[in-house]
Amino acid sequence: MIAKLVVWAPDRSSSLALLHSKLQDYHVVGLSTNIKFLKDLATHPKFESADVHTDFIQEHGDALFPSPVALSDENLALAAVSYLLSRTSKISQSPWTRSMFSRLNVNHIEELQLKMGKLI
Repeated sequence: MIAKLVVWAPDRSSSLALLHSKLQDYHVVGLSTNIKFLKDLATHPKFESADVHTDFIQEHGDALFPSPVALSDENLALAAVSYLLSRTSKISQSPWTRSMFSRLNVNHIEELQLKMGKLI
């Protein structure tokens, strides 16, 4: 845990409005956070009306965890280029041992499969 946010107001609706406002102001750089999830949870109609129980997240998972947006071909291409360029510093500089790029009379084909930014 890197931080804890606690809000207080005279009633539930004011507390939730304040919570949403403070979550909007939260900025964490360099780490993955659950801020979007907390915003979605705090603005869920059933949560706002205090109709919560221990299976709430599991029951409303589709609304709280929307499907990821498909990556564009451009983003996939950028991810592939980024991966290939990150390897260039690890490759031997000898033209006889390096496997990247081209060599005389040798076709070099490398296939990458990317799924949501991860190399498979």
